[in-house]
Amino acid sequence: EELNNLEGQIPEKVKSLIYTLKDHQAENAREYEWRSLQDVANILHLSRSTLIRKLKLEGTKFSAILDETRHHLACWYLLETQTPVAEIAYLLGYKDSSNLGRTFKKWTGQTPAKFRSAHRKSPVRQ
Repeated sequence: EELNNLEGQIPEKVKSLIYTLKDHQAENAREYEWRSLQDVANILHLSRSTLIRKLKLEGTKFSAILDETRHHLACWYLLETQTPVAEIAYLLGYKDSSNLGRTFKKWTGQTPAKFRSAHRKSPVRQ
């Protein structure tokens, strides 16, 4: 019955579970962690293959949801914080900033630094 309630909502559930607090409390972003496909499947009481199949039926993949989540968070960190790109790469689960840079350029056509400078809100002048 619980599984039937999730029909049509699996991608949204995965999005909500993929990036979470380590110990249900967070002082800063370093206290968050990325959950694997297997972790999310376990939480949803599904086998890994069933979760993959259900996502496919809804027209997506775990990797696409992960990529979308990372893209959204990367843009937020670049526009809303002063966090260095290397730190953002770490927070998003990349091994180094060059991996984030290559991926970010595929997403936006710009490096993270160029994106930040081009899209950052201008400071309010008094």
